[in-house]
Amino acid sequence: MQYVASVPSCAGALTLRPSAPINADYSPSNSPEARKTWTAKQNEREELVDAMLLDAPELTFTSRGDRDPGLVQLARLGRQMARQNFDAQMKRRG
Repeated sequence: MQYVASVPSCAGALTLRPSAPINADYSPSNSPEARKTWTAKQNEREELVDAMLLDAPELTFTSRGDRDPGLVQLARLGRQMARQNFDAQMKRRG
């Protein structure tokens, strides 16, 4: 199943929704073939996650004078999203 990311303009929160309707009767154990496919997808997913984690930079604490520019930008973006979210909530309340 694929997921589509959507960002509501007023809330500023990222949500994931399925790109196709969810089948409530779906279970990986419905058939032997489905079990094989499910296992393959789970294994592929685990391999991809492991591969991504190896290439990801580590976040470490540094002294005050040597700030990580990526963390500084992340903090700025977090503040900006918090302000936008607060403003949107205040507008909704009137």
